Amino acid sequence: MENKKCIQVFGASLMFLLLSNFVMAESYLGFGAGEASSDLKPLFGTQELEDSPMLKVFLGFRTDDHALEVDISVGTFDWVNSSLNSHTIVNVSGNVVGFIPMGETFELFGKIGVNLSSTTVEFLGETYEGESGIGLSYGGGLLLNFTEKFALRAEYQGVTGIDDGVDSGSLDWLSLQAVFTF
Repeated sequence: MENKKCIQVFGASLMFLLLSNFVMAESYLGFGAGEASSDLKPLFGTQELEDSPMLKVFLGFRTDDHALEVDISVGTFDWVNSSLNSHTIVNVSGNVVGFIPMGETFELFGKIGVNLSSTTVEFLGETYEGESGIGLSYGGGLLLNFTEKFALRAEYQGVTGIDDGVDSGSLDWLSLQAVFTF
């Protein structure tokens, strides 16, 4: 199965799982942006990737102090000292999230789950599909509730299983996210 099709099937399966909990849970939707770094070393370890902006959207279903959440993130990482070569990495993660209230406004959270990634490599003007990678998704952060329906969260997230067909690695990023509860 090609990479994009595999990610679509994985994402649809996670969404179906999350939607099955919809009746009992409070739903939330969010988006965010941050700066990501990767330890992936292209071209058999001879190159490095620059840090990149990463965009993320997520959907979750929360009951009390835990939630199920699926997120999709994307970033394009240029090769260090090269304007011709880049890696575009797309991740779909399914996570279990735990919350610890720290008063009425603040909550700490942690998450762990599975990540499926797809990498597209642009090398000397040609585009190549990397391998689909499966790995671990993990992270945590601080949630600041402004109202019952709106919050901001600062999050660290790491994912493993990034594979460009030659080399493999992981991503780490910090992001600021807006969360809407409905």
